[in-house]
Amino acid sequence: MSDIETKHLLFCSVLLLPVLAGAATQESVHAPADAAALTLACSGCHGTQTGVSGLPRLDGMEAPVFIQRMIDFKSGKRVSSIMNRIARGYDESELQKMADYLSRQTPVSP
Repeated sequence: MSDIETKHLLFCSVLLLPVLAGAATQESVHAPADAAALTLACSGCHGTQTGVSGLPRLDGMEAPVFIQRMIDFKSGKRVSSIMNRIARGYDESELQKMADYLSRQTPVSP
């Protein structure tokens, strides 16, 4: 290999390093979040420690009930101005983690 080819290879390697590092970073950004973190978005409207008037409480909800409701929101079978869009943001494994976590939470009286 000539000096020019070696320099070219080294130059290309240096240019690719940030791209490869970015791919690794993107993978870690999309790593599954823990269940408590996934349910934080829910607590703003549904509450977890305080009752929010008119909306179902999620703490203590049975896992199969939670999952079915979210599937129904995703499919449009259950209609809501916002929940249809929110539910589509979660995959099956995330819904299962959320359901398991919420079902283990002790409901707090409002």
